[in-house]
Parts: sequence; structure tokens; C-alpha cells
Amino acid sequence: MIRRIPVKMLTVYRPYLWSSHCCFRTVRYVSTVLPGEQNTQESISTSNSLNPLQYHQIVAKSLLDDDEQKCLQLLNQMMTTKTVPLLVTIELLLISLSNKSKWDDCIHVWNCLRQLGLTPTLVIYTCLINCAAQVNNIQQMDLFYLLINHNRLSVTSSIFNKMLEAYARNGLLTQMNELYTKMREKRFLPSHSGFSWMILAYADASKYILVELLLAEMKRHRINFDIQIVNSIIYYYGKAGKMTELQSALESIKELNLEPTIETYTNLIHVYGDRKEFSKMELMVDQIIQSGRTPDVYLLSTILEYYGSCGRLIEMEQTFNRFERFNIVPDSQVYHIMIKSFKKFNRIDLFEDTLGLMKINKVPYCRFTYDIVLNTYWDFRRLDDWNRVINDLFDSNIELDEILCNHVCVHAGILGRIDILEQLFLKLKGSKVTVSPSWIATRISLLSQLGNMMEVERVFREADKLKYTDVKVWNCLLQSYAQSNHHKGLEDAFKQMKSKLIIPNVETFNTIFSSFSGTTSISKLEEYWSMMCEFNIAPNIRTLKEIYSPRLDNSEQRTKGTKDDQRLLEHAMNNRIVDMEKIYQSIKLNNENLSVNTLNGLIYGYASAGLDGLAKDTLEEFDSLNILPNLDTYIYLFNIYETRNSYTLLKELIAELDGLSSRLNLDLYNLLISYFGRTNAIERMEQTFTQMFKYEVEADKITYLSLLHSYRMTSNFTQMEYIVEKMRSKNIEIDTLTYTSMLYSYGLKGELEKMKLLESQMKSHDIPITVVHYNIMMNAFGRAGLIPEMESVYETMMNENVKSNVETFKILKNGYKNNRN
Repeated sequence: MIRRIPVKMLTVYRPYLWSSHCCFRTVRYVSTVLPGEQNTQESISTSNSLNPLQYHQIVAKSLLDDDEQKCLQLLNQMMTTKTVPLLVTIELLLISLSNKSKWDDCIHVWNCLRQLGLTPTLVIYTCLINCAAQVNNIQQMDLFYLLINHNRLSVTSSIFNKMLEAYARNGLLTQMNELYTKMREKRFLPSHSGFSWMILAYADASKYILVELLLAEMKRHRINFDIQIVNSIIYYYGKAGKMTELQSALESIKELNLEPTIETYTNLIHVYGDRKEFSKMELMVDQIIQSGRTPDVYLLSTILEYYGSCGRLIEMEQTFNRFERFNIVPDSQVYHIMIKSFKKFNRIDLFEDTLGLMKINKVPYCRFTYDIVLNTYWDFRRLDDWNRVINDLFDSNIELDEILCNHVCVHAGILGRIDILEQLFLKLKGSKVTVSPSWIATRISLLSQLGNMMEVERVFREADKLKYTDVKVWNCLLQSYAQSNHHKGLEDAFKQMKSKLIIPNVETFNTIFSSFSGTTSISKLEEYWSMMCEFNIAPNIRTLKEIYSPRLDNSEQRTKGTKDDQRLLEHAMNNRIVDMEKIYQSIKLNNENLSVNTLNGLIYGYASAGLDGLAKDTLEEFDSLNILPNLDTYIYLFNIYETRNSYTLLKELIAELDGLSSRLNLDLYNLLISYFGRTNAIERMEQTFTQMFKYEVEADKITYLSLLHSYRMTSNFTQMEYIVEKMRSKNIEIDTLTYTSMLYSYGLKGELEKMKLLESQMKSHDIPITVVHYNIMMNAFGRAGLIPEMESVYETMMNENVKSNVETFKILKNGYKNNRN
């Protein structure tokens, strides 16, 4: 009879423990009770504390019964009594947890290990890296790899292979290549699984040359191809379109005496599906059946998705019936593929039939289900159904995610449903979802429309406390104050914004100018204009129009077209999309004539709400009726895309306008000149200005100011001064704000002589020199270290009876401080 090795000596055989096929042999061995150590289960369970050996025996027996939870409970008990378990026990438990990918439990054991002050072994690190790799937790996997190196333990080929596979699975090619290089330095070769995953990773990234190099290296090392590697090669050849090589790979399966697997057929289905060779795809299914195998749920789902993407709804139904034929229970992913396809091809009847099947088969909704169902009902404007599903979502225990929340928030904002937003934020309390500032902005905008400023301020304070605010949220708060004519609240909010180091943008100042431009408060305009210069923000067309032609923008457009067109545009401008669509449907039902004014109203509404797909569909619909967009359409789109910072859409729109240069009007030229100037495309800006003269479009004050500010932002003072002279020659007034900008630019760049010359020009043209101008000059002299000149400006200001402000004394103090005076 062979004498068994004592448990304490098992630490010598830790490498043997890691072998997956030996794991349970080891468990069975250590579960045997040693002579002289007889303990019944009852005596152990009644004991208040466990010694390490007793715990080891229970762990071994529990693992045979797949009861890891019992082991963890007893480990917690040992933590309470501060009893230190054997390291071999921890290793045994981690091997079992790792093999089952129980990551949270593995981390719990790791934390217990560290609290007890035990030194982790290589087996423990190997288990943790293995589990992290299986659950694709790359960050933790890398951390444990660093700990192995830090503790100067030898990294085994098993660890390298697990990490290599994880990097490949997640498409992290840089990390994968670096690790592969290290393996080659240590003369380790990847396993068959490692090579297979590397081929797939390179193929997915279209790095076909690297695949060929890898295959050449495998041949050089005489790696015997197994079916897993051949499957990956098939996938690669199919993706690269190398059909001849793919056929050779299929023939090699027989030559190597390998048996095709379901994965082989699935990869071939991917190849033929991508090429839309559906008959060959069906042939693969027939071959699977003839070979006596049964397709799995992933294979059938793949076929279903290919048919769905092409709108082959009959074949979709036939494929779905195969689930029942092969006794496979379709999961939620299968239903998602179907409802996505039915939505795409506008088959709302089949969409709802599929939802009914889910209900019959008791397939629960997940986040993705709710998202696609809500979006479908929204797109079809089935608002009663949309409301029902929203209520179901809020009543359910589903964990929300950012994508679903964003869609709910956007739709609720368009509908003006503040009640839905409040329910959403209530459900988000305590969840792991990071609240987006855009959701807060929507909430504030809706509350502002209701005139509930107290609630606006409360919501903003809560969001700011949790650091959910960005410049967009602050802009919404400023707009709320501006709409309610609460000028003091607006100014206080802007001061807070600056104190919290939130950098304003052009929309911030546009809101402020819109609030003050209708008043006679020129000093306020001047004050905030100088601040805009300080932040180095270039004005856009809306800025200039808010100052020089307030409340005229869009007023002419509101009177165009029929009364229905005017009402439609009014709803569009107020973001009431559903009301806008009702008027549109009424116009169509009453067989009234659709016009370009109707089109413009719809385009304005959809584009403002960010519904670019619907805006595009509307353009196509009107194009089919021979109703083409006019210049107003382009003006609307340009203004909206620029406000939304939709640069890709702007680029497409500008390309379209380039083909219409002979038809453009002054407003569109001004928009283009301002945009090119603000984006530092000075050459394009000058070309556009030249085109105006070519097509006899007369420039106005807005045109010249756009050019002037563009040159100012790029410190091209020669061109800036040329534009000033051009404006004077055309009798275009150069106002105090323009001089403010020029003074600030000269001062910032240290052009002090030009600054003095500009001051004398202001006096000669009877432009009043205000405290803002004096502050700019004092600041420039102070920064340059010219204290006497700074004091001279201050004395001049006093002599001219210009009242100083807080900024004046800050500038004086900084001037003296910087020069150690």
C-alpha cells in the first residue's frame, strides 16, 4: 500500500496543483483524513473557530461538491477570528474559482490574503491573472503581472499565454505585440489557442501582412495545426477575400485528419454572409445536419443577422423556425436581431409580433430591448406605446446605462416632458451610471420653459455639487436668467462660472449679449465684450447680430408662407417637434400645397433637435416632390450645425454650398466668412470674400467685422488696419466695441505705439473712451513694466471724470506687484 504524503508537504507540489486535469485528483487526495487527525463534520461545524488544517479539509471536500460559497463563508469566519489559513488552501480555492471565472470571489480571497499578511505565491498570481483574462479585466490582469515582476517571481508560459489571448480577444494589438516579443526573448511559444487568437486579432484589424508573417513563423517552428488554428485561418482568408487560399485551408482539414467543428462552419457562414452568398451559407447548414451535428444558438443567430441586414424577411422566418426544429431556446439576442431588422425595414407589424413572442416565451426585457423598443415607437411616433414602455422601464428593476438614459432624455426633452426626466433622475440615484451634463442641461431648459426659476436653481446647485456641470449646463442656466429678464442673476452666475474656472465659449457671450442688447446698457455690452477678448473668443455671426441688429434674426422668416407654415416654423423654433409634425400631417391630409417654407420649418425643427436622420429623410421626400431647398434652408442648417459644433455636417454643407457660389446671398457669405475666420482658414475666408465681389454681392458691416476679428485673432494687424480703412471709405461706422477689440489685441501683443495711435484716432472720431479702454491700456503698460505710463493713463482717466471700477484697481495692484513696487 502506498503511503499518502502529509498535507503540510503539499506546498512542494504547487506546480502540480495548477494543472487543470489534475486539480480534482488533488482535491480528492487532500480530502482524505490523515491518521491521528480524525474529525467529524459535526464537530467542525459546532466549533467556534477553525484551525488551518480543519479549514483545508472542509475546502477540499466542498470543492468536490462545487460548493465554493461554503469555503468563502468559512474564510470570512477565519478572518473574524484572525486565524491564518494554509497557503495551499488558498491556492486550491483560487484554482477552483478561477476555472469557473468567478472574478468577484477571486478578488475577495485576494483581499483576505493581503489582510492576513500572507505572501502570495506564483500559483495565486497565476489564478488571478487567468480569471482576469477570462473576464477580460485587462487593467487588473496587468496589475497582477506587474506584481509578479515586482516580487521577482518567474513568469511562466501559462501566464504569458493567458495574457496574450486576453489582449488578442480585446483587439489590443500593441500590448499583444509587446507581450509576444517578450515571449520570444524568453524562448516561449504561444499555445495553439494563443496563435489562433492572434490570427483572429490581426484579421479583425485588417493587418493581413502580420497574419502572413505569423503563419510563416508557425511553420518555421513546425507548429502542428489543430482545428482551432485552421478555423482562425479560414476566418482570415474569408475576411481578406482570399477564396482560393480558403479552399486550400478547407482541404487541409482532411489532410490533417481533423474534424470540422461548429466554429468551422460558423466562420464559413461569416465569410459567405459578408459576400452575400446566401446559397453557400445554407449549404453549410445542410453539411452540419448531414454530419450529425446540431447548430448552436450563435450559428443560427449569425444567419439570422445576415438575412435581417438585407431585409430577407422570409428567410429570417425560416431561420427562426429552425430554433424550434433543433430544440434550441432562442435567447434575447435572437429577438434583438429580429426587432432591429423589422424596425430597419419599417415592418412595425412584425416588430410587435416578435415582442408578443418574447412575452409568450417569457423572455425578459433587458436594457438593449428597452432601448430599441423605445426608439422604434419614437421613430414611428407611437407616443402612447412609447409612454407605456417608459412606465414599464421605470417600474422594472433594470439597471440603466448611459445609452438608454441618453435616448430617454433626448426624447423627453423634445416632448417637453419634465415629469419623465424627474423619474429618470430619481431612478438614477444610487446607480453606477455617470450622469451626463447634457441631461442636466435638458432638465434645466425644460424647467426654464415652465418659468420655474426656483427649481432651475435647485437642480443646478445639486448638479454643481456633484460636479455634473460643464459649460453647456452653465450656458443653460444663463439662458434661463436671460429668458426671465433676470439680469442680476445672469451676472452673478457668470461671476460664479469664472470663479470655478469654467471657460466660457461663444454661446455663453451670445446669451449675455442677447440679454443686454435690447437695453440701453452699452457699458454692459462693452464690459462683456472685453471679457470675450480676454478669453480669446472670436465672435460669430450670431454675436454680431445680437449686438448690431438685435431681435431681427428670423423675424422675417416667421412671416413667410401660409399660416400653417408659420405655425409649423414657430413650433420648430420652440423645439416642439411633435406639434410641428401634427401640423405637417394636417397640411398633407388637407391636400394643401407643400412649399419650400414647409420644408424649411421641418428642417429647422429636426436639425435643432439633433434628429439629423429625419432632416435628411425630409429633404429626400421633398426632392421627390420637386421641392428643392432654397437659401433659407442652408442658412438654417448652417446656423444650427455651427451652434451644435457638428463639424462633419458643416463640412458636407460647405462642400454643397461651394457648388452654389453664384447663387449665394449676403447672409450665407457672411456665415461662410465668419466660420472660416473662426476656424483659422484665412485663405478660404479671403477667397469667399473675393467671390462676393465677383458675383456682385455687396458686403455690409457684419462682413467687414467678421474679417476684422478674424485678422485680429491671428494678430495680422496690417490686414486688420486695412479693413478699418475700408470700412471708413464705405462710411461704415466703427463703433466702440471694435476699438475695444483692437486695443486689447495691440496691448496683448505689446504693440504699445499702435495702441497709443488708436487712442488718438478714437478721440479724433469722437469715440468715447470708457473705463474698459483705460483698463486695457493700463494693463498693457503694467505688463510691459512701464509704471509711469500706467500711472499717466490713470491720471488721464481721472481728469476725464471717467469713474474707475474694481478691475481698475486690480490692474494697478498687479502692475506694481509684478514690478516689485
